[in-house]
Amino acid sequence: MNKKGKAPEDERLEDLKQRLDEIQQRNDKAGPDPTDTMAAGFALRAITEILVALGVSTIAGYYLDRYFGTTPWIMIILMPLGQAAGVWNVMRLSQSKQADAILGKASDEPAKDLKDDDDED
Repeated sequence: MNKKGKAPEDERLEDLKQRLDEIQQRNDKAGPDPTDTMAAGFALRAITEILVALGVSTIAGYYLDRYFGTTPWIMIILMPLGQAAGVWNVMRLSQSKQADAILGKASDEPAKDLKDDDDED
């Protein structure tokens, strides 16, 4: 027992509780990281770009095949084109200001060349 009449274990537990409360208060003030939310939205948008382009090309191919009676050839031709269009849109999206903000690539300086392990000095 110490001067206050408490066991050392009780004092350590109270000290731990106080420190945990302080950390919790700091975390509550900080709030969630907005970059996490932006990254999730960015990923959802990229997936949506690919799926919509593929869906539109598939549906257009289906109806063109029905109109011309060429089932399934136009749809088979348009599906890879739709997939390529979706990937193209995602590539354009990855070069946007939103992507730069999320990935932290806002600087305009070019990337530095890295030396290969095989290069001799």
